[in-house]
Amino acid sequence: QKTAYEIKECDWSSDVCSSDLVIQVFQLIYGGRDEHIRERNSLKALDKIYERGYLSYNDYSDLLNAYKFLRELENRIQISFGLQTHEIPEDIEERGVLSRKMSFSGNDIAALSEDLTSAYIGHTDRVRRVYDNLFYRDMLGEGLEYGSGRDEPFISIETIDGFNFEDKERVQRNLQLMYNGPPFYHPTTKSKDLSRQIIPAILRLSSQLPDPDMAINNLERFVSASGSREVLYSLLLENEKFMELLLSLFGNSEFLSNILIRQPDLIDGLLDVEGIYRFKGLDDMCEELSTMLRGVDSYEGILNEMRKFKRGEELRIGLRHILGEVDLIRTMEDLSNLAGVYLRMAFEVSDADLSGKYGSPKIEDQDGRIRDCGFSIIGMGKLGGYELDFGSDLDLVFVYSGDGNSSGIEVGDKGITNRISNHEYFSKMCGMIFNIAGGFTSSGFAYRIDTGLRPDGEKGTLVLPINGFRDYFSKRAETWERQALIKARPIAGDETLGEEFIEIAHIFVYKKKFDPSIISEINRMRERMESELSGRGESQRDIKVGYGGIVDIEFITQLFQLKYGGRDSSLRTTRTLDALTRLNLKKLISQQDFQQLTESYIFLRRTENGLRIRNEQSVNVLPHSKTELIRLAKMLGYSCDEKRTEGDKLIDEYRYHTERVREIYTRIFKNGERIKGL
Repeated sequence: QKTAYEIKECDWSSDVCSSDLVIQVFQLIYGGRDEHIRERNSLKALDKIYERGYLSYNDYSDLLNAYKFLRELENRIQISFGLQTHEIPEDIEERGVLSRKMSFSGNDIAALSEDLTSAYIGHTDRVRRVYDNLFYRDMLGEGLEYGSGRDEPFISIETIDGFNFEDKERVQRNLQLMYNGPPFYHPTTKSKDLSRQIIPAILRLSSQLPDPDMAINNLERFVSASGSREVLYSLLLENEKFMELLLSLFGNSEFLSNILIRQPDLIDGLLDVEGIYRFKGLDDMCEELSTMLRGVDSYEGILNEMRKFKRGEELRIGLRHILGEVDLIRTMEDLSNLAGVYLRMAFEVSDADLSGKYGSPKIEDQDGRIRDCGFSIIGMGKLGGYELDFGSDLDLVFVYSGDGNSSGIEVGDKGITNRISNHEYFSKMCGMIFNIAGGFTSSGFAYRIDTGLRPDGEKGTLVLPINGFRDYFSKRAETWERQALIKARPIAGDETLGEEFIEIAHIFVYKKKFDPSIISEINRMRERMESELSGRGESQRDIKVGYGGIVDIEFITQLFQLKYGGRDSSLRTTRTLDALTRLNLKKLISQQDFQQLTESYIFLRRTENGLRIRNEQSVNVLPHSKTELIRLAKMLGYSCDEKRTEGDKLIDEYRYHTERVREIYTRIFKNGERIKGL
């Protein structure tokens, strides 16, 4: 009677030989360079192969257990049946007896027979898997060769040459560091084993990225910074989706890579792959930051947690953008919301600290009643327009309700002490906000703050009462400040005061009667900006301020807002694309100009974003290096053909857009094209 497995003439000895064969193949491949594994005894050889890191622990364990099981099975058959045979008996009763001799327990002969058969199949399948994996290099193709010692290259240049790397020697050095670690570091056998297993996928995945060399270099930097090679290598081995995510980050963005390398514990956020794809709104971020700060008592601790949060969110937003989960407009809005959340918390932390020292600032209202004095942070520029990019400065203006004094602190019999003026109180608050955002701690800094748009610029006081702004707007403010205030919006602090600021700003910005001289005034300012660039030879490559750049589009849009916004409040939006859309809906600009300006704005912002996310510095100029230009173009999705490189295609499209934008700008500002209603 046959078993359900229909095992006929199972020459299990061949499987023992397969175990021996795997061991011998390893010796043939690596024994020429590594004398340590030249061992005749199979089990000792297997131990040495594992010790040198040529086998993973799982494969080593599978081969060891299979070898012992199958060798014992061979001995039991020959002793039990007195035959020099290598075949498992087909008879169920004989097989059941053999099963008992192999230490399987039970009284049911059929079940014992099946247990032995299952164990046999399990061991031989695992031997076959190791054998197949030894010769099957699906991830790399042919030719993966490993070195055996610290001084010998871990992987050959010939192997690396099969992939899309430029500096192959540097890639080899980085892989060597991942395998051996830095000088005087002693990697564990498991660490070396794991690195061997993940290198094939790392090479394959990296070579598909816009900058494969940068991916390998940043991965090695992160491995060195993380301090736990075995844990990281295990994560990469067990989760290729996570490996793809990490390499996408490292091969696309130096800016984001440096965030993770400087703070390796942020890796926890990337392990939640689903969380990266999940939308997170302003309220979600506020709640998350508040939760992080609960129980943090020290000022230094609060700053570190806030900066950790900011970097983690920036990393998440950047990855969502790199992976194509969100478009550029959503990315800029997310970054703007993140900055808003950070400034809100900076205000709350500052106010709590100062009110504990000086009491709450007070003001007397028109009815003679004493009330709390409000304070508001006004966002300008990119922040105000929800157009913040990676590494952007925060353009801010600070305002408070009016003059008065803080309530002070009551100290027993001494009465009230530490009473200071509101101006001094809020000046101290601005200093704290600067420190919370831009001061250096062990976690670095969060944002650079620019207050150059305040009244009288760098010469003016850092914070003014609302009446100070009202007086300035009515007497001394210039045309360029009207343009700047188009993007003003409240970010943090007293909402009522923030809205009051916007109200008086709009009175200054938007006039019922438009003064045509503004056109030439704006144009003269634009020419000065471009002239400064020409002196540096960057006019044709500066995405923001150069010929036909982002500023051209913003000035066109702002001119129309200044012209029509006095009579139509719906045009008073801080967002450039939103303003263009509303102007088009009201037929104040042509459909053709609207489409061209919108497409060009998105292209230029997207290209600027590519520069910002690739580089650690805040840059707006297209790279002169052909190699760097190609890498940027690849990241932006360009592909080469027989006639043009990726960089050539990017430059061609850049010239197309800047020429079309400058044509529209010239038509409006220089050739005197009539604006409707003028």
